[in-house]
Amino acid sequence: NLDVKEENFVTGLGELKTVIEMAQKLGMPENNIQIDLSITRGLDYYTGLIYEFDITLKDGKTLTIGGGGRYSSLVKNS
Repeated sequence: NLDVKEENFVTGLGELKTVIEMAQKLGMPENNIQIDLSITRGLDYYTGLIYEFDITLKDGKTLTIGGGGRYSSLVKNS
């Protein structure tokens, strides 16, 4: 149980919990869900959670088949 007060961390943690809960409700096995806090997408317009979808091939290699994230401020009125 973490006692962190930093707003961005608390928001991000809540988003991660929601994603995990939704994936489980859709029938995804828990061992297929992995959290990797080192992922960066290289684009500064992301404003929240980013994600990637990977599959493991028969030879053990991992292939990213999709990804994205939240970018709430990409288009806004000036």
